[in-house]
Amino acid sequence: MAADREVPQPGCPGWRGIWRKSGAAASAARPGSRHMTSPLPGLNRFEPLRQRAAGLEDQAAKLLAEALRRHAQAESRHAELCRYEAEYAERPLPETTGVNNLRHNAAFLARLREAVRFQTERLAGSVQEVDQARAHWLATHREVEKLDRLIAQTAQEARQKDARRQGREMDENAVRGYMARRLLAADGSA
Repeated sequence: MAADREVPQPGCPGWRGIWRKSGAAASAARPGSRHMTSPLPGLNRFEPLRQRAAGLEDQAAKLLAEALRRHAQAESRHAELCRYEAEYAERPLPETTGVNNLRHNAAFLARLREAVRFQTERLAGSVQEVDQARAHWLATHREVEKLDRLIAQTAQEARQKDARRQGREMDENAVRGYMARRLLAADGSA
């Protein structure tokens, strides 16, 4: 039975008294062990969830950054095409321009306007993509914040529970000490 008992390290918060542990649980909780349990029980169960949520948030942030990069490129390309179309449309044609040159100029302007229209649609699509990526990131970010609040609340509750337990132990020790002194005083006076 003595092998099942473990004496915690002095000064380790939350590790008061002797805990009975069996086999793997005892070796996992030994101070210095790689698998040492948390001094606040119950918090470890949230860590995998928090890590998973944080990983999803990181992925969502990367997707948002990529969507923002593509949107910036689309905006830049759109502005460039609009500027080029405006410059080309406002450019004065020489008076000696023939009919064929006028047709080529008109066809080129039509192609430029089509490119601007296409780029405008692409820009609108990138705005939607950014909005979706931002909404997804915000949702994952809120989940991480919820888990952080839950972990903090659980830690606070564990600390309060531990403080109440320690208070009860101190009260019990005080009562035992008082009773022992009374018994000694009664034995000494008899």
